[in-house]
Amino acid sequence: MGLCESLYLPLNGLEIALRNRVQRTLSTKLGKGRWWDPQWKLLPNRDLDQVDKVMKRLAREGKHPNIGRVVSGLTLGFWVGLFAADHERLLWKGDALRRTFPYALRKDLGYHNLRRRLFRIRFLRNRVFHHEPIWQWADLDEAHMDVVEMTKWLSADMYESLRPYDRFADIYKTGYQPYLAELQKVT
Repeated sequence: MGLCESLYLPLNGLEIALRNRVQRTLSTKLGKGRWWDPQWKLLPNRDLDQVDKVMKRLAREGKHPNIGRVVSGLTLGFWVGLFAADHERLLWKGDALRRTFPYALRKDLGYHNLRRRLFRIRFLRNRVFHHEPIWQWADLDEAHMDVVEMTKWLSADMYESLRPYDRFADIYKTGYQPYLAELQKVT
């Protein structure tokens, strides 16, 4: 639980940075703020279904489906899914990757490398947020570094604002005993 909890902040930061940067990039590239609208025929049905779900939820809640609400209502799975192979040609040609990851080194901007890392992060996020055990992962520290590094590539501001509060390395190195001791003080 301590390891999962220590990943909440980095994963949330990455998700916010990713969705905001992808939205900004695709809106600019495609010349449409609502580039996901079915009339533009840019997304397959699996993605349009996710957008439709968010729109219906907003309608039920009596909220106007403005761009910010739709963008924040879509899941990390949606945003990472935009890097699936069938989107490469339409969404990511030209300078779109450079615009989305402006702080990444050129050597790190390969579409397949970014895609692999994002899909791995989504897998980690789902394990963490569904309260599954992650302590046995042999490369958990590398997965954490992927999250931190990708956040830095997307938004230097997000990276800098989260860095002082990222407790993963301490919890991972020391194990869960100190974390449990702190919990016992509270209860």
